[in-house]
Amino acid sequence: MPLSVRQAGLQPAVADVVYGSLSPAQRLDLYRPATGKGPWPVVVYVHGGGFRFGERTMASAALVKSFLQAGYAVASVDYRLSGEAPFPAAVQDVFSAVAHIKRQATALQLDASRLVMFGESAGANLASLVGTAHDEPLFRQLVPTQDLDLRPTAVVAHYPPVDFSRIDSMLRAQGCNPAQINHDRGDSFESAYLGAALPTVPDRVARANPATYASAGDSRFLVQNGDSDCNVGSGQAAILVDALRKAGVTVSHDVLPGAGHGGPQFETEVNIARILAFLRS
Repeated sequence: MPLSVRQAGLQPAVADVVYGSLSPAQRLDLYRPATGKGPWPVVVYVHGGGFRFGERTMASAALVKSFLQAGYAVASVDYRLSGEAPFPAAVQDVFSAVAHIKRQATALQLDASRLVMFGESAGANLASLVGTAHDEPLFRQLVPTQDLDLRPTAVVAHYPPVDFSRIDSMLRAQGCNPAQINHDRGDSFESAYLGAALPTVPDRVARANPATYASAGDSRFLVQNGDSDCNVGSGQAAILVDALRKAGVTVSHDVLPGAGHGGPQFETEVNIARILAFLRS
């Protein structure tokens, strides 16, 4: 498995930045390029973990180093997990973190006008919501300045779960292991996140779906997923891509052959160059 920043011993320039007062989880670490002078554009990294586990030092060392070498700062964000607070707490936290970065950009030596969201798995769902639902009052409840523009310049979403209600049907259609076809159960990661078994809360499923909010003014997206994803289904990413394209949003969509839900295919030199080219464009 690819190394995380913790495993690689990569230290942030500023650690434990507090962006909220409701929970110890409302923290982020900031990595800055070793050369050059700010203000730097910033990539806001949102970790995965099924909304149930994970933390900010899970960020890929290869990706963070590549962003830094390309002249981007990286803010890696923690948020409240489902065991502490159900939806929409995690979304509200990520919105609050983005707002803090934008408000404190000068002090942090960041360029608030060039902010990119980057998420993996559950983090890709949250990052995508910043891209499509940046004006949604439900998610902005912890943002003190309601007229603050939270729309990112772009979003990079790696293998996002999008429509939770369709995960199990997609896994069946792919011929995945029946043991993995359990998302509709009341004890699944997504059900725990939404606070009830998915089939019983279709309204919450829709609100947690970034495709629900797709509109013409949304950020540019790069969506990448594997064609052998038996965690959330290889078709999940296409739900978001199709909704964005129908809304007139510029979207690039890459399906990586042989890749599952994450893995080294997403961190090859070729794919990292692809991501950086998207950001530069």
